[in-house]
Parts: sequence; structure tokens; C-alpha cells
Amino acid sequence: MTKTTTRPLAELQADFVRVGALLKQAREDVETLRRLSTAEAQAETLAAELEAIKVQMDRAFVDEDKAKEDAFIAGIKDVRITEGDARENLLRRTFTVQVTRETSDGERTRQTTTQRTGLTSLKPEEYVWLLRHPDRIPTCVLALADDPRTAFQTYFGGKKRGYFRGA
Repeated sequence: MTKTTTRPLAELQADFVRVGALLKQAREDVETLRRLSTAEAQAETLAAELEAIKVQMDRAFVDEDKAKEDAFIAGIKDVRITEGDARENLLRRTFTVQVTRETSDGERTRQTTTQRTGLTSLKPEEYVWLLRHPDRIPTCVLALADDPRTAFQTYFGGKKRGYFRGA
């Protein structure tokens, strides 16, 4: 007669539960390892995709700002600035601002022209229009800086102070 040695049932049941839990953990680890093995390539792909979205968002912000600016200056057809006596220094020099606007009542379009004295009489939308058309800004103002916006800021700051720095 062959004698087989078997372990007690309680011990076998405990081992069954222990090994089952270890197998479950091993399978989870295999899944984690599989996921981690592609993580570097996926991170590079996601970084490139994120950069592309950022570029698109930057472009969309620029487009949105331009659309708002277009709406802000809508109706301005032209702004002409004429200088007074150029022999006067820039602080005392007079400028005449002539603004032509186009309005429509639904049936017809008409143009109106207004004239004011001084660059400080510029309305915000006229100032924005001039920044888009720097050829309409007096050369003596443009000479104050490398770009039109800074030139205007320098001019208005000098007028407020009563002198231009470095002049």
C-alpha cells in the first residue's frame, strides 16, 4: 500500500489564498511594467502635442485681440496729423488732428471729419489706429523711440513732465 502524505486542508487553503494574492499582485505589476515601458515615448508625444496646442492657443489669442482691436477702431477711415511751426521745440509745437469716420444708418454710408488740436486730444481708438498706421504719426514723435507705441509714450511722458529726457 502506497502512503501519500498530504498537508492539512487548512494549510492548503491558506497557501491557496496566499499564492492567489501573489499572482494577482504579479499580474498588476506586469500591467504596470507594460504601461511604464511606454511611458517615456508617450511623455514625449504628449509634450509635443501640448506644445502644438500652446502655439495654437497663442495664435488664437493674437487673432482674438486683433478682432477686438478691429471692432474698436471700426469706422475710422483716416487720421491725419499736421505739425505746426517746426521751429518750435517739441513741447510747444502744435499738432492738428483730423479724423475721418465712416458711419452707416443701414441705408447709406457717410463720412464725417472732425478736427482737434494737440496729440493729447486723440481718443483711444484713434491712438490704436495710428499704431497700425505709423506713417501717419509725425516724424518728430517717431524719432523719440524705435517703435511707435514707445515713441508716443515718450512724447506723452515728456509733455506731462515738461521736458524730454536726453533732449
